Amino acid sequence: LRFRYKEAIDWYKRAIDTRPDLTGTIHFKLGLIYTIYCRYEEAIEEYQKSLDEEPFLTKSWKKLAELHYQLGNHKECENLCQEHLAIIDACPFYSSELSWLDPLYKNIMQKQ
Repeated sequence: LRFRYKEAIDWYKRAIDTRPDLTGTIHFKLGLIYTIYCRYEEAIEEYQKSLDEEPFLTKSWKKLAELHYQLGNHKECENLCQEHLAIIDACPFYSSELSWLDPLYKNIMQKQ
């Protein structure tokens, strides 16, 4: 199965060129693959690209913040949580599932 993840990465990278309307979601999925295979720096890059394309993609905010938290980057995790909340406050039409944010934010505050 290990070789299959390389196939998936290649497939998603080709998809970015052919489906520009799905670029944010594709970068998110690349981030997931890199996270699973402990390629954390690449995962962070992909989650960030995902948010650059689709700033309202809650699952990207969640995975990026969780990954920073797991890597011990608690300040970066806190900044991401606050940035996501600021976007929500600035955009009343934006409906986000925030249940992930509360326990993560509490963990960050306990670490300080």
